[in-house]
Amino acid sequence: MIRFVAIFMWPLIAMTAIGAEPKKHALLVGVSTYQKAGLADKPLPFAAPDMELLATALNAVGWETTLLTSQGANSNATRREIVAALDKLLDGVNADDLVLVALSGHGQQFRAKIATDDGASEQEESFFCPSDGKPGEATTLLGMTELTRTLGKHGGGNLILVDACRDDPRRGGKGVDGNTASSIPGNTAVLLRRRADLVRPGSRQVTRGRPARWRRTMPLGKIGRARPWSLDLPTRRTSVRRESFRRRVPPRVATSSKSHPKEQIMIRPRRSSERGHFDFGWLDTYHTFSFGEYHDPRNMSFRALRVMNEDRVAPGGGFPTHGHRDMEIVTLVLSGALEHRDSLGNGEVLRPGELQRMSAGTGIRHSEFNPSPTEPVHLYQIWLMPERVGLAPSYEQRAFPAAEKHNRLRLVASPDAADGSLTIQQDARIYQTTLDAGTDVTHALGSRHAWLQVLRGRVTVNGESLTTGDGAAVSEELGVTVRAEEESEVLLFDMA
Repeated sequence: MIRFVAIFMWPLIAMTAIGAEPKKHALLVGVSTYQKAGLADKPLPFAAPDMELLATALNAVGWETTLLTSQGANSNATRREIVAALDKLLDGVNADDLVLVALSGHGQQFRAKIATDDGASEQEESFFCPSDGKPGEATTLLGMTELTRTLGKHGGGNLILVDACRDDPRRGGKGVDGNTASSIPGNTAVLLRRRADLVRPGSRQVTRGRPARWRRTMPLGKIGRARPWSLDLPTRRTSVRRESFRRRVPPRVATSSKSHPKEQIMIRPRRSSERGHFDFGWLDTYHTFSFGEYHDPRNMSFRALRVMNEDRVAPGGGFPTHGHRDMEIVTLVLSGALEHRDSLGNGEVLRPGELQRMSAGTGIRHSEFNPSPTEPVHLYQIWLMPERVGLAPSYEQRAFPAAEKHNRLRLVASPDAADGSLTIQQDARIYQTTLDAGTDVTHALGSRHAWLQVLRGRVTVNGESLTTGDGAAVSEELGVTVRAEEESEVLLFDMA
């Protein structure tokens, strides 16, 4: 049986293992602006951006997503386009696949003539409003009964709804039709609900129309066959502020170094021993940020940096073919070799001294294996969220001579391919350096942020001691100085 979920909003995605079955498909619709009278003067500024954020999160964990949004003059979220996208999505699913339909925008509830298996009858119905929807005209809206029937024809399942509109605090918990949140339609199960009462008066969340918290109102285990581990849904109350995936990490005040005597150094170490750790036999992996089965709400990401995984893959082991979308993936091998093959026709072996960049864009499938029958491969895989979604997928690999990184910061990835670096689709620059004991390098930040990752050795970063596997988030200072206490190798991420 195909399992279906329809929601209006989803705050946080629990990461799943790459390549996990069944396949996962999502249709995400966010309508911030409307075309017709009655809705055109009632924009929902959070709707489209939230769906874009959700798309990025889903793509990062292997979902195949279709995103339709309406913002200003740009709209592909009309009723006709939504129905066509849903039909196309369902035509491509298999019996064991998981399908998610997420709708964010205005809703209405009124009596209307609804088509059923026995003909048509007038009944109370709830509707989602597409960008070209007319309030009160059922044929221009997307009915929940219609959606349920469409899903049912392709295998049945459960419809799970969150009515984001009715708990919009700017309307006192009422939707555009004046009904309160208690009028959630009876043919749906409420999984999550906005809590307008938890929004602080005068807070930014109120003025932007984005409530600060959500809560679960129905246990997942009671919704048909749906289970938390199959749907990848959160299991606790979580914050859904915009900064959930791109937030400033709360800094720690450390002693100023001589390099910046007038600055208050703001740095937050992420110790190697505190990372998520799993040993699957063929794969020994450490996760700096939440990933796969490891979830730490305090360490979801830093700025655009979403994944920092240190992997050791046993001889002959590897990741079978799996898909990614809308993510910048950078891979660095410290020892051994990693063989890469993808759906663009690329086939390369990555070795120490080389860097690989894959822009997943609209979709790419690849595999990664250790080609050696005797030696393990030790690598870092790094994911950055792209500056925008829907880019063309691409791939490149390049060697950077050791002399160019010796006791200096070598730019290895940037948005403009400066100095022969790899091209990443994000306002971020990645530097690599190998330092002799007693040497240091300094990098200016201005108003930007930095992440330091120690690949090997022992260093101080503005006086903060870091060792192999440690990372550190740096914010609100003019620069950083990295000093090697022993022979060391470090990555530095300069980000907006």
